Amino acid sequence: MDNVLETVILTLFGDNFSPREEFLLLELIHSAIYEDISAHKDLSGFLENNTVITKVIVTYCRRDQGQEYLSSILSDLIQETVAQSSQDIIEISPVRLHMLMTGKNATSDEEALANPEVKRKVQEHITKLLQLADNFLNRIVSTVDQLPYGLKWICKKISEIAANKFPGAKREAVQRVIGYFVYYRFINPAIITPENFGIVADRLNYQTRQCFYQVAKVLQLLFNFAQYGKAPYQKPINDFIDSKKPVLNDYFTNLIKVKDPQEALMVDKYTDLTQISRPVILINYDELYHTHELIIQYLENVAPNPTDKLRQIVKDLQPLPEFDFDDPSHEVKLELVNRWDDTDKLNEEPPVLEQTSEVAVQLFRLMPVVNYPKDISLFQILESLYGLNDKKVTDLVNKLKSLIAQLQKERGLDTNGAANLLQEELTNKIQNLASIKERRNNELNRLKTAVKNLEEHRQFLTDQLTSYQKYLNTARERQTVQSKAKKPNKKDKKKSIKFTYAELKKSGVIVDSTINKQTQKATSFTFAASDKPGTINVKAKMAGISAASVELLVDELLELQQAGESRMIINDGDLTLDVTKTLDLLNKNFLAK
Repeated sequence: MDNVLETVILTLFGDNFSPREEFLLLELIHSAIYEDISAHKDLSGFLENNTVITKVIVTYCRRDQGQEYLSSILSDLIQETVAQSSQDIIEISPVRLHMLMTGKNATSDEEALANPEVKRKVQEHITKLLQLADNFLNRIVSTVDQLPYGLKWICKKISEIAANKFPGAKREAVQRVIGYFVYYRFINPAIITPENFGIVADRLNYQTRQCFYQVAKVLQLLFNFAQYGKAPYQKPINDFIDSKKPVLNDYFTNLIKVKDPQEALMVDKYTDLTQISRPVILINYDELYHTHELIIQYLENVAPNPTDKLRQIVKDLQPLPEFDFDDPSHEVKLELVNRWDDTDKLNEEPPVLEQTSEVAVQLFRLMPVVNYPKDISLFQILESLYGLNDKKVTDLVNKLKSLIAQLQKERGLDTNGAANLLQEELTNKIQNLASIKERRNNELNRLKTAVKNLEEHRQFLTDQLTSYQKYLNTARERQTVQSKAKKPNKKDKKKSIKFTYAELKKSGVIVDSTINKQTQKATSFTFAASDKPGTINVKAKMAGISAASVELLVDELLELQQAGESRMIINDGDLTLDVTKTLDLLNKNFLAK
C-alpha cells in the first residue's frame, strides 16, 4: 500500500508544487475522504481503523511543502531545546525520579513524593515541561497560515463531510479528527525525531529524546482534548491543557478558513484549455509496471462503468507483458496527453438536484401569492397550478415533475423524500444567495481569464505563423534568385523532366488513377520548376496531346506528411500520389541543395 501511495502521490502528482497537479490530487483525496467517512458509523471508527485515507494524508504531507513548513517553524525551537536539555533529563514520574536520585525503589508515587527533594524536582520538571510545551504550542498556533494549503483544505473537507454524515457529533469530536492529522500524524513526528526531517544533523541522546517525548505527549493530549492523568501531582499539566482549549478552538477555526482549490490555486475546468505546454511525469519502470498491474487487478472497482475511459486505455495497452527490465529503477519521462476533448466538460449538465431546484425557483417566481394549507404537499401544489391555464407555468410544472422523478430514481427516494430533499436544497440556496452570487461572479471571472489567456495564446501562435511564413518565403525567394544567377552546367538539376506513367507507377509516386490501362502506356508527365517559390508545374500528355495541368505545392505535401496522411488526390480524383515518394522525387530533381 505504501508503495502504491508513493507512486500515486509523489510520482504521478509530483513532489514539486504545481497548481494543476495540486488541484487534481486534492480532488482525489476529497473523494477518498468522502468514501472513507461514509463507510463508518461514527468518527471514532474512522480513526481507530487506521484507514487508507490516513496513509494517503500522511504520504501527502511528506511532500516538499510539508517538510519545508516543519523545518521553518520548528528548527530554532528544537535546536534551542537540544542545547538546553542535553545534560538534564525531564522526568516527571515520581517513582523513576526517586530511583534516579536515591538509587532506591519506591512502591508508589506517594512514597516517592514523600521525599522533599524528589517532590521539588517533579515540580521543577513539570514547570519546565509546560514552558516548553507552551513554546511549541504558540509556534504551531501562530503559524497556522503557513500550513500547506492542501492540508488545510483537507481538514476543511473532513470537517464538512463529518458534520453532514454525523450531524449529532460534537465539535470536539470533529476537531479531534483534524488534530489527529495535523498534529499527531504531521507535526508530532518532527518533534520526536527531528533528525529524520533534517532539523538536526546528529541523532539525539537519551536525555534530549525523552524531553521531546514528554513535550509531544502533552501536546498530543491537548489536541486530543484528553487529560494527562488523575494523580494529584499531574494536576498542573491538566490545568495547562484545560487553559489552552480556547486557544486550540481558535486554531481549528482558523485552520479550516481556506478557499476552495478553484479560487486558491486559480485552477478550474477551463485551465487545461489554456495550457501551452503539456505536463510531464518522471516514473521508473517498476512503478509503471506495477501501476498497470494493479489497475488491471482492480479494474472492476476503480472503473465499474463499462464506458469508463480507463477501460478503453487498459484495452488499448493489451495484456500485461512479462516483467523483464535490466534496470527497474531507471526513470523515464512521459508527456501526458489527453486523448479526449475536454471541451465536452464545459457542456456537461449540472446534477439533477441542482437542475430541479433551478426549475423550482423559476416556477415559484411565476406563481400567484396564495396562502396554502400547512399540510398540503408539493405535488398537490403543482397539480393546482395547471388551473392557471398559463402555458409557461404548465411547461415548468411538467419539467419539474420530470426532474423530481429522475431525482427519485437517482437517490432511491419516495415522493416525500424527494420533496424534502428539494425543500432542503432550496432552503440552503435561499440562505446562501450571496455566496452563490459570489461563486458565479468568480466563475465568470475565471472564464474571462481563460478567454483572455486563449486569445493571447492565439495571437502568439498567429504571430509565430506569420514569422515562419515570412522566413519561408524569404528562403524560397533567395533560393530562386541563386538558381537564376547560377551559370548552367551539366551538373545542374534539370529545369524540367519528363516521366512516363509506367516510371511513376513503378517508383511508387502514382498510387492510383482513373486512366485506363490502354491509355496509361501513352501517358507522360512533365515536371517543371515554377517561377513561384515552392511550386512545381505538372503537365500530362496522352499520345502527345496535352490533357491536364496542375500545380504541386511543396507546402501542401509537407503539411500532409506532418499530419500523417500518405496520399494526395489531385485533379478531382483522376490521380492519387504517394506523399513521401512525391516529395522524394521533387527533392531529387528540383529543390536546390
